[in-house]
Amino acid sequence: MYSTVKTVMMTHNPNWGDVQALLEYLFTTEERRTILEKAREGLTQEHGGVPNTNMYLPKEDPGWDPNTSGGLQRVKEYQKLILYGIQHGVQKPKNLSKLYEVRQGDKETPSAFYERLCEVARKWTDLDPEHDSNSKLFNMLFIGQAAADIRKKLQKVEGADGMTISRLLSIAYKVYKVSPADPLVPVKLGNEIIDFVTDSGATHSVVTSCRGPLSGTKISVVGATGKKTLKPFLQPMECSIGNTKLTHEFLYMPECPLPLLGQDLLCKPNAQLTFSEDSVQLHIPPETAWKAQICLLTEKDPNEEMNISEEVLNAVIPLVWASKIPGRAKNATPVKIELKPGAQPVRKKQYPIKLEARKGSEPIISSFLEHGLLRECQSELNTPILPVKKPHSSEYRLVQDLREINARTVDVHPVVPNPYTLLTTIPNSNTYFTVLDLKDAAFCIPVDEQSQTIFAFEWENPTTG
Repeated sequence: MYSTVKTVMMTHNPNWGDVQALLEYLFTTEERRTILEKAREGLTQEHGGVPNTNMYLPKEDPGWDPNTSGGLQRVKEYQKLILYGIQHGVQKPKNLSKLYEVRQGDKETPSAFYERLCEVARKWTDLDPEHDSNSKLFNMLFIGQAAADIRKKLQKVEGADGMTISRLLSIAYKVYKVSPADPLVPVKLGNEIIDFVTDSGATHSVVTSCRGPLSGTKISVVGATGKKTLKPFLQPMECSIGNTKLTHEFLYMPECPLPLLGQDLLCKPNAQLTFSEDSVQLHIPPETAWKAQICLLTEKDPNEEMNISEEVLNAVIPLVWASKIPGRAKNATPVKIELKPGAQPVRKKQYPIKLEARKGSEPIISSFLEHGLLRECQSELNTPILPVKKPHSSEYRLVQDLREINARTVDVHPVVPNPYTLLTTIPNSNTYFTVLDLKDAAFCIPVDEQSQTIFAFEWENPTTG
């Protein structure tokens, strides 16, 4: 529960009233009393004998404005004290026996097994898997409850209980690698053939040795211990899987025990793996071969000038060129959304939104109101909105949290053309293609008037109020 509240405070920065709502919803009356007692103890430890406790832990809304430096500091101090109270005042149910019930599955990787062990520890005990004082205990649990072949190998290693978990995982993967159940796929990188472990749970394909210059792109990777690190991609390189040649950006992770063939390479061509007693074969169906062919298009130098003839440019209908004016589908039938039998409309409180995000959403909402994509109303219903900042930009996207609505409404199944069928109709002689990016597509499709109130959301203009 401590981790849940901490995450909410880090992501949404709740004010005094929001914190009260969290405490009311998540804890009993007795737990709330204990939390405040422990929070006062934490305040005393940090500041000594504070004469005015109500200044830091007010019983009524103090009206702190998080948009000012002083108000934000008070809110942060209050959040910190409440977290201290939760951490030291709310006792989680302790059940150490749950740790000994965790066993590595037949097809479970060592990393996934250790991560599952850590999750059980956080849920059922007060043991922190990342704390140095607990490392020996978790090493012994990992060794004793791993798969039989891995357990035998680790038990023969001298000083295994004192090693880092990264070292133990590295040894475990050497045993896991030679297991006959491993789905190994040979991939040709340059002039060298490397066996990749097929990991459909990995988002990106990984190489363990640097096989070219690094690109400027990095992503955050969460390891088995839960720690996040930034890892770079290599620049696009040619590779071959079976008879298919393509160009791909691999994630570079030298500490990864084995090269991984992830979703990015498996899903694009809808690859299928066939297992036999002594081999693994990769097959790309003919109906999705076009995806593999698209991968053959190597990246061009971004500084290279695009020589598109005037004839081709003039053939594009002017109306499809990008503009900042939102449109509405002219021929689309208004979508009617119906509640499931017995379901109630959504009345969910709006999440706290930072001032920067509110200001970033203001031009979008004003434009939608001006062009009729949104209309003002007064409603007892509310679905939260969540402004999402665009990558590499200061602009925002307007996103509605529709999870509650989706859970309470009848599913609508649209009938759309099959993209595979459409692509087969393209003549081989065609060399230029127009890509239509439907800007704000969700707001371009009209909603039936009787269904519009379901999607009502709360909004206050940060400039005019």
